[in-house]
Amino acid sequence: MRSICSFWRPVSRRAIKAYSAYHILKGLQMARYRYLFALSCFHMCLLIEAVAAVCPCNDPASEVPNGAAGHYLLGLVYRYTDRLKSVIHHFNQALSLDPLHWVAYEELCILGSSYAS
Repeated sequence: MRSICSFWRPVSRRAIKAYSAYHILKGLQMARYRYLFALSCFHMCLLIEAVAAVCPCNDPASEVPNGAAGHYLLGLVYRYTDRLKSVIHHFNQALSLDPLHWVAYEELCILGSSYAS
C-alpha cells in the first residue's frame, strides 16, 4: 500500500492548519464543513475519518458534499486505501459533475482507466 504520510517530516504550516481545522470542524454537520473536515483529515492521514465525514451513513446513495471536489477527495482517499473500483467510480462522478475537473481525469489516466461518457 502506498503511503502519503512520512513519519519523519518537519511540521509545516499546512500540517498546523490541517490540525487546527480538524479540531474546529469536528462534529459540525453542514455539508461544506464536512468537506473541509474530510480535507483536513486527508492531510493528516486520517483516511477512515475522512470517508466517514464525507459519507456519514456509509450510504452510497447519500450526497457527497462540495460536488466534484468531494468526489475527487473520496477518490483520493480510496486510492490510498487500495479500493480501485471505488476510486474509478468517484473520479468518474467528479468528471460527470464537472467535465473540466482536470486532476480527476489525470488520476484516471494514471490508473489506466478510460472515462466513460
